[in-house]
Amino acid sequence: MSCRIMSADDERATKLAKAFQFSKNLRSDRVPAEIRPGLFLGSLEAVKNSEFLKIHGVTTVLSLTGLVSSKTAAELLSVVGVAHHVVVPIADTPKEDLLAILPQCFDAISRGIAMWDPVTARGGILVHCVQGRSRSPAVVVAFLMKTEEMTFDAALHEVSKQRTGVALNPGFANQLRSWKSDS
Repeated sequence: MSCRIMSADDERATKLAKAFQFSKNLRSDRVPAEIRPGLFLGSLEAVKNSEFLKIHGVTTVLSLTGLVSSKTAAELLSVVGVAHHVVVPIADTPKEDLLAILPQCFDAISRGIAMWDPVTARGGILVHCVQGRSRSPAVVVAFLMKTEEMTFDAALHEVSKQRTGVALNPGFANQLRSWKSDS
């Protein structure tokens, strides 16, 4: 058995390959994950997937983004015919107060899920941010904690099972770990 030491060029090539794969995954991230019936989680690319939105009859979109991305989403959604578009601007930084936006987000998610028709499997809400990795999963994790009385770890595990690449920023994770969902 031989052991090979990686050169600096090998390490750079490996890092570039990983970055390329990550970028490729983001570009192909057009299909949202269904976390619960009528509750979809995705990225801005998922919002651009008009075919998915039409097939599933998504009625509501919750955008957790900055203004530019939200404007883009609103323009795209008007073409698809999504009835409700709720924009909650929040930066993906550890110092952002995630807990402050939860009531507004929970209201939008609850209204969106109420539009779900189990007979036709149409309706519901798409919760998204730019990459679908931190902001939108954090809100969906909090929603599960609140509505299903889950712990942070259990809710995060549940969301991560359905959506690969979930990586809450440390500030959001810490806020949710210490949050009492019954308040």
